[in-house]
Amino acid sequence: MKSAAKYLLLVLLLSACYKDEVVLEDLTTNMFDPDYTGPAFIDIVSVGLQQVQAGVWNQVVQVHVKSELFPNPRTYHLFVECLNDTSTEDMVQQPEGSDDFIYIKSNVELDSTYCYEFSLRVEYSNTRADEHCFIAQ
Repeated sequence: MKSAAKYLLLVLLLSACYKDEVVLEDLTTNMFDPDYTGPAFIDIVSVGLQQVQAGVWNQVVQVHVKSELFPNPRTYHLFVECLNDTSTEDMVQQPEGSDDFIYIKSNVELDSTYCYEFSLRVEYSNTRADEHCFIAQ
């Protein structure tokens, strides 16, 4: 009887220590993972031009953030990088809790393509960047 109890205890100990193998390539559901494969957090609502003065144009991009996809309510920034000239802008929610942003790229050339990477900055981390390109027309 004692040997059966020892055997049962050994089986229980060994089975309690077994863990499934972690496959790093499958860990892509964290919004801060560069390889995140979930739904996009950002929708481009509209893109247009704004004439500042004769021959001077701004590209205006209206962005909506799908904050309902966040694990819990958060304050965040919209981080925008223009890939044409590597300029960046860190846009704060105004007012806090708002999910709509207007990004303005100043002094664009008509019929030129401008590419941007949009990501969300929550505390000290950025989500995966989504690239979008638009022709200034």
